[in-house]
Amino acid sequence: MKSKEPFILTYEGEIFITNPYDEEINSLEYSTKSIQFFDDDIIHSSCPFYKIEHIPKNSMVKIEKVDKYEDGVIIYCLEKLELDIDNKTAFKSFRMNKKIYKDKSIFRKDGSEKFIKVTREKTLLKTKPCYVVDEDGDIRIFDEENN
Repeated sequence: MKSKEPFILTYEGEIFITNPYDEEINSLEYSTKSIQFFDDDIIHSSCPFYKIEHIPKNSMVKIEKVDKYEDGVIIYCLEKLELDIDNKTAFKSFRMNKKIYKDKSIFRKDGSEKFIKVTREKTLLKTKPCYVVDEDGDIRIFDEENN
């Protein structure tokens, strides 16, 4: 049996994090950034880290709207996942897969939704600054004070 992991779901112009487990996620921390290539440079956008708590089983939480002007490869990483399994707390960390659902593929054959939509507050924990890696492997960090 394939193990279930939270993933990013894009549906109707919105981006969600899913909880595919049959139990509540106590706490989930994730980060997001984009990577772009310009000439011989690799540009990493700033990287905010967020926390969402109490995500019900088999649900999805909207984290943002699709930005049609956002450039580069968008990456979502699950930094920390806390849930109770057999009265033990489990922690996981991995890069989340991104799935795009179109038409009726978000629904089961019987017409019911695979995930229920829930609303949860997301808390900004920190933000890592933008940086560029040049062709020699040198790193330039950009922040609001030192552009």
